[in-house]
Amino acid sequence: MVLAVIGLFFAIVAFRVVRREGQFFVYAHNLFVNRFNALFPATPLTVTAVESTASIISMPYRVLVGKASVRESFQFVFIVFGAIDALLVVAVVTCAV
Repeated sequence: MVLAVIGLFFAIVAFRVVRREGQFFVYAHNLFVNRFNALFPATPLTVTAVESTASIISMPYRVLVGKASVRESFQFVFIVFGAIDALLVVAVVTCAV
């Protein structure tokens, strides 16, 4: 029971870390492109319109079809492990009562 709760905690923390990392990456990339273009105006880079955090609802479809990024795939794994841990906690609690 305790290990399942700890596993659920780690899955939630890992999911949130990956989501925040995506947001920070997009922000840092945009800063880099702006600074690069200011220093080297002869060879400008274009800012790509990348969505830092994709929708959780459409994530399983993109993972199963193969259109998900590595970041989205890790998020999906953390969601699945979190769901399994949550089911284990519920099962243990209901069996104990």
